[in-house]
Amino acid sequence: MILALSTLAIGQAAPSDLVPVGPASAEITANRDRLLRTNACPNCNLAGADLSGQNLMGANLGQADLHDANLAGATLNGANLREARLTHAKLSGAVIGGVNFSSADMSGCDLSGAVSSRTSFHMANLNQANMSGAKLEYADFEGAELTRADLSETDLYEAHLSLADLTGANLSAANLNAADFSQAILIDVQMDATTVCPNRKPGPCDFN
Repeated sequence: MILALSTLAIGQAAPSDLVPVGPASAEITANRDRLLRTNACPNCNLAGADLSGQNLMGANLGQADLHDANLAGATLNGANLREARLTHAKLSGAVIGGVNFSSADMSGCDLSGAVSSRTSFHMANLNQANMSGAKLEYADFEGAELTRADLSETDLYEAHLSLADLTGANLSAANLNAADFSQAILIDVQMDATTVCPNRKPGPCDFN
């Protein structure tokens, strides 16, 4: 990767003065512009792109590479992100109602405080994702990987979590009222008295 030096004398440039340039960053910038212009960029390289606060309602981003991208506060209602790569992406406070994240790689992503209804995470990889405080009512997590995910204070009312792997997940203070955990893996799940169980009783929950 080519590095552009600041106007400081050579030998005095700090690491923050070295800015990556070249084909990769030019491609990402062009793809970002294309997305904002057309609301579509399937299979695009948008790694690390800043899309915070953008209106991407109904956008087609199927199979796009958005790892490390910043989508905080973005509006994504109805968007297609099927099989997208969102590892360590920031979606905190994003509005994601009806988004299709099916089979997406979202490991380590930040969904804290996100707001959605009927969003599909079917078969998605959400291992070690942060979803604390998110509103995920009626979400579809069937077959999803949620090992060591932070779901504390998350609203999962009537969420569908059958066949999901929640090994080591944090469900402290989560709302699990009417949620479906049939055949889910619930080894070492963290719960407390403020967890609302599927039967509306306070936690820790008995899923048997």
